[in-house]
Amino acid sequence: MKSSSNEAIERFRLGAIASLLDGAHAPQRAALVLALIAGFQMMRQMIGLSPPAGVGRQMRIDTLAPLFERLLS
Repeated sequence: MKSSSNEAIERFRLGAIASLLDGAHAPQRAALVLALIAGFQMMRQMIGLSPPAGVGRQMRIDTLAPLFERLLS
């Protein structure tokens, strides 16, 4: 069960991103953007996994950028 403060934070963040998006399904697309960011951060910070071996910064950018572009446009 979510606390009311978690729900408020979620609504604020989702609302902030969704308000910037045009087109259909803006709230759902905003939620997917936050899920990508949170998942990546969780893997890096909480679980302590480094990027996969041989995957440099530019490769991560080249791989993730189209995902974000698709969700945000």
